[in-house]
Order: sequence, then structure tokens, then C-alpha cells
Amino acid sequence: MIMLTAILKETAGAALYHTGLLRALPGLPSYRGIKILAWHRVNDDADPIGGMSVSIENFRRQMKYLKEECDVLALERAMDLLFAGDRLPENGVVVTFDDGYRDNYENAFPALKNYGIPATIFLCAGAVQNGVALWFDSIAEAVMSSVNDKIDLSKYGLPVLDAGSQYGKTAAVGAILAFLKNSSSSMRTEILEALRKHSGRPAAKRAMLSPDEIRLMSGDGIEFGSHGMNHCILSHLADDEMEYEISQSAGVIEKITGKPVKYFAYPNGGARDYDARSAALLARYGYRAAFTLEKGANSNAARRFAMKRIAVTRGMESNFRGYFSRAIFASELAGVFQAMRVKE
Repeated sequence: MIMLTAILKETAGAALYHTGLLRALPGLPSYRGIKILAWHRVNDDADPIGGMSVSIENFRRQMKYLKEECDVLALERAMDLLFAGDRLPENGVVVTFDDGYRDNYENAFPALKNYGIPATIFLCAGAVQNGVALWFDSIAEAVMSSVNDKIDLSKYGLPVLDAGSQYGKTAAVGAILAFLKNSSSSMRTEILEALRKHSGRPAAKRAMLSPDEIRLMSGDGIEFGSHGMNHCILSHLADDEMEYEISQSAGVIEKITGKPVKYFAYPNGGARDYDARSAALLARYGYRAAFTLEKGANSNAARRFAMKRIAVTRGMESNFRGYFSRAIFASELAGVFQAMRVKE
């Protein structure tokens, strides 16, 4: 079924793109305006978490496409246009990354420089400051390297999970992360320690950007914003915890770059992951705007602390063989396949 869907997407996308119909279609109203694109990782490794990760070659081809077909804007320029009420470019796009993975420097940065594309990286400041992996990556690493056929976390309220195959481990990672997103930091730490007792290999190499890499990128056209201190979902936090995530993260990043932090990306990024308290605190601490992962483009009427972004994932930029497809990528950015999903 997945293969059939991919083939149908490629066929439909090619028909729209190569006949010129794509430019003639109005698309979804929510996809008219400046499109802010978001990635997590750029590498060729299997990602047990899935999500916003693409291969190195496909990312390079994405940047080539954006350079040739779109008006690529720095985030600051895009916000200037939106907030001033100015006329927006027809194909305006912005490139952003969440979390601050090291492969943003190793694999994405060369392509960005090659095509002269500005970008903003929203850093999890605590992970950068302490040189540690993000909690969910540590969980995934421990599960995928487990030497047991079963993972028993029943005392925490989870069922006994299958870990006897790659598929089972991937499913277990998803179940544990879904549970922990709504749990306390202490619960995450306790479960991680329990999982590490059965891990078959040492922790992975440094996964996050270093301060030196951040400074180098900052001096070469990359802007840095905040993704909080510890990748906590803001709406789940008490007022003082939320204030810490928002204020402390900006201080850590500003100390590294020597530049003010103006923008914030909400961890998880869903409609329930931020609230009115978030917007009030962000405004109080001088942030200019904040970004969700709610799909769509941004018009002049966009809410300053609820800006939309489009998550770029494997599958929305490649054909069923895994190779980059300009037709599919263009159709996705126009909201064509989203319109189909909405109608379903």
C-alpha cells in the first residue's frame, strides 16, 4: 500500500509539474504566503524516530531546487515583510532546522553555502551547553542496541514491548517516546537508565553542534534561535519551568554567538504544545516571533507567536525509489497532496 501511494504521488506530481498545471493551480488557501520549511537531520543513517530527516544527496537537490525555483529569504527578512504588511513574494521560502544536530554542520551547511541559502537553526540550548544527546535520541539509541528480546517497563505503566527484531525495536521506540512526551524529566531519566542497563553498545558519538561549530556557522550567514533548554513541551510546564526554558535558552545561545536571539520554535510544534502563557512570556523576553509545526504558509495576517511551518520528511521529497523528485517536492510545497489528504 505504501509503495502504491508513492507511485501514485510520483505520477500525479509529474503530470502537474511537467505540464505547467502546478503553477496554474491556486492550491490550498493555507499554502499561500511565505512557506517556512523545517528539517531535523541531514544524513544517510536510518532514523528510528523518523520524522524530519532526509539523505545528504536529497537535501543537496532540495537546495538546488529552492535556489532555482523559489525566492529564498532569511528568516529576519521574511518576518520584516510579514509584519510590515508588505506584498509577499510569490514563491517565498525560508529554511529552518530544529534541535541543532551536528549533521547540520557536517552535511547541510556545505549545501547551504554552495547555493548561497540562508538558514536558521533552533537550538536545544541545554544539549549544546552540556554536550549531550537529546533525551529522545538517547532513548532510541538504548532501545535499538538492546540485547533483550523483550523490554519490560510495566512498572512505569507501559506494556512489555517486543525488541526481538528491528521492526519491533522501532515500534518500541515509538511507544516509549509517545509515553514520555507527557512525562516528567525525572521519569525520562529513570526509564533511560533502566534501558541502558540492557544496551549492547556504548552511547553514540556526539550528536549535537558544538559551540565552536555554532560560532563558525553564525559568522557565515546562519542564524540561531531557541528551541528551549531541554526540548520540553511548553504547555505541559508550570509557569516557572516555562520561563526557565524560554529565558535561559536565549542566554546560553547569545553567549555563544554574541548575537541576540529573536525567534523561538516550539518543541513538538503541535497546536496543543504552546498556549497563551507561552506567547506572553516570549514577548516579555523580547522574542519577535515563534514557530509551530502546523502545516501551511504565512500571510500578513499570521499570528506572531504561532507561525506555521512545513516539516520536510523523507517521502515528501523523494519517489518510491528514494531518489529526489522535483515534481513531488514542488507539489508538496504547493499543498497539492495536503489538499488531497484534507478531502479524504
